[in-house]
Amino acid sequence: MPELLDENQDLFRCLTLCASQLRAGFGGTYALDWGVIMRAADDLGIETDETFYTLLQQAEHTMITAMNKAAPKNKVR
Repeated sequence: MPELLDENQDLFRCLTLCASQLRAGFGGTYALDWGVIMRAADDLGIETDETFYTLLQQAEHTMITAMNKAAPKNKVR
């Protein structure tokens, strides 16, 4: 695993605890449950400022893209 930048440490701790908090439907994964992540960040004493939200949004996009790319495609008959 590559080295984690200092600015990403708090977000990584939070996402590690909330790894199963993804919203999914028939079309695949579509979002992280931000409410759960904000609660976890608060419990961990992580400041949720604009930088945190920006990093979270980028991480969310990356995770969803990767998960949906890896998901098997359903064929409609």
